[in-house]
Order: sequence, then structure tokens, then C-alpha cells
Amino acid sequence: DPYGGRTVGNIDISVVACQDGSGSGAGLEVERGSPIYLVMPVTFAGVVENLWESVLLVSLADGMPVVGVVGAVWNEGLARYVVTLDTAPLAVGAYRFQAPLGNGDLVSLVVSVGEGE
Repeated sequence: DPYGGRTVGNIDISVVACQDGSGSGAGLEVERGSPIYLVMPVTFAGVVENLWESVLLVSLADGMPVVGVVGAVWNEGLARYVVTLDTAPLAVGAYRFQAPLGNGDLVSLVVSVGEGE
């Protein structure tokens, strides 16, 4: 927002091989307290039903999983699951969100959580 407020945006994420081969994943910077919504592919339904424990948010500072901040809800209008990352309880720092997509692919996203201005 050019006036200093907040804005909401849609991000299309494609699963592709990393160009440098590092597998480091894409990055996203957010203000602490701002939720992140990820619209997942149709195949993710199998993950929610059978493999939810494989959906992880891990602190890059200590390598420990963070519990209680990742959820998924079915969105009728989209006919897909939407994953929510609640950044409010997170400490400022970097985290890796990782989830199988139910089609053999794995999404990995580095989330940098910062203090609000």
C-alpha cells in the first residue's frame, strides 16, 4: 500500500526445480501477526486426511518444529483446502513451511517474520 497501510495480495506458487539446485525454497517476508493463506491443489485433500503430520513449520534458528500455528480449512468457493499460517505467536525470525502436495511434489517456503512498523 503506497499510503503506509496494509494490503492483501494473491500469490500463485508453482512447484519447480530450484535453478541453483540448492532446494532452498522460495521466500516470503511478513509482519508478525499477519496471517498467511496458501490455496493448495486439489490433491492436497489426501494430505489433510492421511498425512497431516507431514505438514511442518520449522524454525531455522534451532531446527525445531513449531506447533499450533498451521491449519487447513476447506473453502467451498475455491473447492480446495486453504492452509493458514498464524504468525502472531511466532518470534521474529525465519521459518520453513514444508508440505507434501499429495501428488508427489513437496512445497517448501521460507517465511521471514519481522516486527511491525
